[in-house]
Amino acid sequence: MTPTLAALTAAQSGSPLGPAIPEPEQPAATPPAEPATQSHAEVQSLTGHREAATDAPQPQAEETSPPPIPSELILGGRPQESAPGDWLANLRAEYKDSMIPGMLMAFGVLVLMYLMMRRLIRRPRPAAAPHETRVQEIHDRAAASVTPVERAMAEAEQLARRLAATLDNKADRMDLLIQEADRKLEELNKAIAAVSRNTPVSTHDRPQRPVRTIDPSLMDRARIEQDRAERQPEPRHEPRLTRETTDETNPIHRRVWALADDGMPPVEIARSLNQPIGQVELILNLRKSG
Repeated sequence: MTPTLAALTAAQSGSPLGPAIPEPEQPAATPPAEPATQSHAEVQSLTGHREAATDAPQPQAEETSPPPIPSELILGGRPQESAPGDWLANLRAEYKDSMIPGMLMAFGVLVLMYLMMRRLIRRPRPAAAPHETRVQEIHDRAAASVTPVERAMAEAEQLARRLAATLDNKADRMDLLIQEADRKLEELNKAIAAVSRNTPVSTHDRPQRPVRTIDPSLMDRARIEQDRAERQPEPRHEPRLTRETTDETNPIHRRVWALADDGMPPVEIARSLNQPIGQVELILNLRKSG
């Protein structure tokens, strides 16, 4: 029995034993598992604590985790009594009423938004389509949205407009031809009246009646021919429709011919003078024929 056990036994029984003689100190050594278990049972039996003895060997002591970091060292606050390993809960409790987590979250959101905006700005934008392509696409969409009935009605309206324009041109040409015919007829009547006034019929110019020494039938034939020759008007030159004669009567002709001499086509002449293209072409054709 060791001195420590002897001292404990003497204290339990109340025997007056002197103090135990201390033994020289020996270096600490790890005792084997079974002797430690038996000595612990003897100590419990001496102190009055009885426990059921188990034959199975006790499990070896598990490796202990490092002691938790005290909160007063982290946060600089007062020490708090907490269970081992509960330092994370203490840390959360310390930051519960603090603004630091909210500020960190807001900073993270701002950084994320900045990165997204930067990526969107750096992304190459698709090249804009030319104006003609966009106009063609609009026309194609409009044509696709139109029903066949509406398309047929639009084509009929366009055909009616073309026919109306053709009829208007022909009517204008007919009006020009009628005006030219009236003008020529009036000039012819004036010329005939002038000739009839300038050449009156006189009696002394007529040949005397011949003596009836010739066959009367021959005389009658000669008289008839002479009367026909006297009544026949003198040949005259009919005024021709030229640029000089029409410049004084119609200023439109003068302007049309002037633009044609400058090399302008009939379509442009009609558009500049606000005249039908048929009338312009008729004026140019009359000039060529004259």
